[in-house]
Amino acid sequence: MKVSKGLSVAAAGLIAALQGAPASGALMVDALVTPLGGSFLYDVTVDNASADDFSLVTLDAPIADPLIDPSLTAPAGFLALYDDVLGLLDLVEDSALFEAGSIVSGFSFESGAGPDDGFFRTFVGLTTLGEPFTGEVSLSVARAVSEPGLAALLGAGVVLTLVSFRGACSASPTMEVKS
Repeated sequence: MKVSKGLSVAAAGLIAALQGAPASGALMVDALVTPLGGSFLYDVTVDNASADDFSLVTLDAPIADPLIDPSLTAPAGFLALYDDVLGLLDLVEDSALFEAGSIVSGFSFESGAGPDDGFFRTFVGLTTLGEPFTGEVSLSVARAVSEPGLAALLGAGVVLTLVSFRGACSASPTMEVKS
């Protein structure tokens, strides 16, 4: 969702990250990346093991990725905003916070950038007091589940057809012709 709030939130997070002292404790961002054949699905979880509440987590993202914005989802109480000009992806409190001791999952998006392309590697969190916390995103790549190939499916279909045809032929009565 592109809105002016996204740019102002992202800019505020960036400015705070460059100015302030780090927040106490640990904020962790984990992303499970699933290859989709030409693109990647990112499922993001924010784990706030610190003593501070956070209102914003910003991830580095590619510029002008056409897949991110239309596929963004966020859990209830949060917004997900993509700034395609600055290459920032904001996970923002709406009616809920990244409260101290909480784990918030349910953020997801699709991207043309894969885990080896250098994006979605770092984040900046902003506490409710305006203190920044920077860190690295923990990326995990889901193993692709292999599906039966077309040849295997066609082969199985041919075998089943032959077996059922053969069974039908042996079960049908034969007719004797007398001369």
